[in-house]
Amino acid sequence: MDGISEAYRILSNPEEKKKYDEVLEKQQPRKQFYTYNNNRDYLKSCVDLLKESNFEKIKDLLAKRQTSLDEILKVSADPKDVHINDKGRVGHTPLHFAVHNNNVDVVKILLKIPDIDINALLESDYQSNSAIGCAKNAEMILMLVNAGADIESEKGKRDLTGVINNLIEEEKSEEVIKLLSDELLKDKIDLNTEAWYGDNDDGITILEAATLKYNTKLLKVLSKHRPSANLKGINEPHYQDLIMCHLAEEHSKTKNKAEKNKIKDTMTLLVLFFNADLTLKDDKRKTPLDYLKDESFKKYLEEDVAKLRANINKTCGTNPTDFILNYFEQNPGKSIENCVKDLSENLDQLVSKYKDDPSTSFNAAKIEEKGKSYTIM
Repeated sequence: MDGISEAYRILSNPEEKKKYDEVLEKQQPRKQFYTYNNNRDYLKSCVDLLKESNFEKIKDLLAKRQTSLDEILKVSADPKDVHINDKGRVGHTPLHFAVHNNNVDVVKILLKIPDIDINALLESDYQSNSAIGCAKNAEMILMLVNAGADIESEKGKRDLTGVINNLIEEEKSEEVIKLLSDELLKDKIDLNTEAWYGDNDDGITILEAATLKYNTKLLKVLSKHRPSANLKGINEPHYQDLIMCHLAEEHSKTKNKAEKNKIKDTMTLLVLFFNADLTLKDDKRKTPLDYLKDESFKKYLEEDVAKLRANINKTCGTNPTDFILNYFEQNPGKSIENCVKDLSENLDQLVSKYKDDPSTSFNAAKIEEKGKSYTIM
């Protein structure tokens, strides 16, 4: 039996509850309890403690406020009487708090209440609006989505994107991959929606969040969903407006060799997987190549990587990104630079092998979507 069920079992027993009430009676005379609306935070604190089976703190807290466990039990037993969707000062409902605290058991209980408003919004201009925007892991997000949380309105998309961005910022790639591969979510996550990232309230996309962390593993997964690498979305003053321009500038600024290599790999994948355009200009009228000071890297990016992607586009036709992803999955131990070299030197042979493999998406596309083609941004 879990802690919550045990707490309710004990405190629902008249004899057990009587013991706690007697303790409170001895400490202070019981006075009439104030309205729920005037004691919202206090009641919620008691309920949280109750669900943690922390009876000593409950007794102490109740004694100071001169009330009894009867009121606390009513909170859980009759949600209509205690306004389960009632909001705090900035609009937080009990569900907001439970999700924020990652209290899975409490969230499960709340979601079973018929009148629960799973999409209740905050009343202030906070980063997140709904309860899903307070989630901290894939399990909680999926629980809310399965219960009917809105992820398709503009606010819903922004909240979901913001949560995923924070998972990326916290380097929880596996959590993000779990969401991207979930049957319910995989076609509903809008990878071009902008939302907050860490302490940055300005909008960036999931692709940009992964890019800022130089997360090449996640970039490969994101390539399956084909977001655009050419969107403007990094809006903080010290960022450039295009992902590639920002990375190129950072590459030129940093003296750290390891960081330079991470940026090089990230930019390479953005061109290969996302067909990032090296000729697009930011608000300073500069291209990514204009920012690069390393001439050898500039040449590699322009003459090797970009040219390779153009050749793959011509050779593969409808699904160049699938071919590239398939190649990288077949060569997990090979460095990105060596992959570029191998692809460049043996492209025709590798593409031919890929097309002859009945398990690849190329052949699935020929059978299922004859005459159609993908648009690669």
